[in-house]
Amino acid sequence: MFNGSLETIDLSHKNLKALNGCPESVEGDFLCNSNSLINLKGNPRNIKGNFYCHRNRLTSLEGAPEKVGRVFHCDHNQLTSLEGSPRIIGGDFYCSKNELISLNGSPKEVGGNFICWGNYRNFSENEIRAICKVKGKIIT
Repeated sequence: MFNGSLETIDLSHKNLKALNGCPESVEGDFLCNSNSLINLKGNPRNIKGNFYCHRNRLTSLEGAPEKVGRVFHCDHNQLTSLEGSPRIIGGDFYCSKNELISLNGSPKEVGGNFICWGNYRNFSENEIRAICKVKGKIIT
């Protein structure tokens, strides 16, 4: 589908069920939100900009980029844990409106805010800060 590294890729609102043929790296933003994805296999491994995978049917973040330079949106899905999430996110991390019962697999470092409300389980600021270095606010 793609060769090399691209500035921004917008695959949102295309009724995709899988991501195939994506480049290894994206210099800008990668948008695959508002599709029918259940996982992120085949996704770029490194995103220097924002990564949007919200409003899909994700049950897993397996295949998510290892590092996102700015914002990571995985809200409005069917996630029960954060297994597979990027290790480092330069900006905000949105995981609200999922079915989270566990923070397992949470990012290790978030450079902005950690937004995690409206899940099956409510998580406290202390629980989140115990597993993730968050430079901004915790919003639960």
